Amino acid sequence: MGILDNLVAHWKLNEASGTRVDAHTIGPYGLADNNTVTQATGKIGNAAQFTAANSEWLTHGLTADLGLGLDTDFTLAIWVYLDSKPANKMYIVFNHAANPDADALYDIRWDNGTDRFEFIVGDGTSIGEVEANNLGAPSTATWYFIVAWHDKTADTLKIQVNDGTVDSLSWTNGTRNANGTLDLGRDGWSGDQYFNGRLDSASFWKRVLTSTERTDLYNGGAGLDYPFVTAAPFAQAIFIG
Repeated sequence: MGILDNLVAHWKLNEASGTRVDAHTIGPYGLADNNTVTQATGKIGNAAQFTAANSEWLTHGLTADLGLGLDTDFTLAIWVYLDSKPANKMYIVFNHAANPDADALYDIRWDNGTDRFEFIVGDGTSIGEVEANNLGAPSTATWYFIVAWHDKTADTLKIQVNDGTVDSLSWTNGTRNANGTLDLGRDGWSGDQYFNGRLDSASFWKRVLTSTERTDLYNGGAGLDYPFVTAAPFAQAIFIG
C-alpha cells in the first residue's frame, strides 16, 4: 500500500488568496476563501494565514467524499501554528451535518479550557473526544503536526502530535452516516470561534495510516510535500575486482 492509497483530498494551502486547490484531484474539493484568508511562511513553502478578528475561513460544501459512512476508517493530518490563545475555542478542521456537537462528523480544535489540541467524532447522539495530553499545552509561534484518526476495527479515536506518543479513546459508536460542510478555520455552525494562526498541508484519507506513514509525513519535523515521496534508500554499488 502506498501513502496515496485512499487519499481523498490534499490541500497544500500555499496560495496567496482565493480558492485553495485540492492538489490530489485538481478540482472537485477546492476550499473557497471567505473574508480573505492571506498567506504567510509555512512549514512546507507557504501556509494559509487566518486572522480571527477578520472572521476568515476556508470552506467546501456538502460532498459525499468528504463525509462519512456509518462506521468509516479515516485519517486527518494538518500542520498547525497558533498566533495566540484566545478566551474561546479555535476550530482548525470542522465538519458537521447539523448544529449540535453530536452531529459532528469530525473536528480538530484547540480548547481554551484544557489548553489542548482535541479530536472529536460524533454519532448523531453523543461525541467522542480525545485530547492530545501527551503533547500537553501547545506553544504559540510553533509548528505542530497533528494526525487524528478513527479506527473501526480497534474501536478507537486517536490523536498524535509531532510523531509523538499517541493518545487514544475507546469509541464503539462508529461514525456519523452523513455529509457535512467542511470548514478550515472556524466553527461553521455557530459562525464564531475563528482560528488565529496558520494552517499548512492538510490531508484527508478514508483509511487508517500506518505508524511508518505518519513518521514519513512528519519527516523529522520538516514535513513532507505532496505527493509525499520519501528519499529512496541509498543503493550500494558492488564492485568485482
